[in-house]
Amino acid sequence: MKKGFTLVELLAVIVILGLILSIAVPKILEVIENVRINVHIQNEEMMIRAAKNYIALNDEAFPDEIGYTKELTLEQLQTAELISVIKNPYNNNEECNGYILITKIEENNYEYNPHLNCFENINSAEDNRLVAHWKLDGNGLDSSGTGMHCTNYDTSFVDCKFGKCANFRLFVK
Repeated sequence: MKKGFTLVELLAVIVILGLILSIAVPKILEVIENVRINVHIQNEEMMIRAAKNYIALNDEAFPDEIGYTKELTLEQLQTAELISVIKNPYNNNEECNGYILITKIEENNYEYNPHLNCFENINSAEDNRLVAHWKLDGNGLDSSGTGMHCTNYDTSFVDCKFGKCANFRLFVK
């Protein structure tokens, strides 16, 4: 009696390992992508906390009247040493930039909308050509479920961050 495995047995093991890998690899990649998305969201939340600390120290950072919006750049927060450099979750060699729009909703109530850009060189709302900013509740999806495209003079679209509609941006041509 010979010791060892037959060719059929080895092929069966290779096929089984291939099936396991074909199931496991996409799940692992999905977990990695979700971690990167969560890091990006946590960085935006960190920007909001730093902005709240900044305006606690600098009253001029507050919008004056209800409905008014002021911009606070990530560079300003870093200069004030309220936040450190934020790295791109997809490439640790790249630094992110961005800004926060602070809108006065009512007396002593403010809304903070962070815009963290890790892929483009956008440092301010002016660079972003941002004119207006609204929140969506997620119900405004098109039939594909990925986003809603508007026909308002061909200047508006929904910015679907990571596949989820979060911010409605109206851009100037």
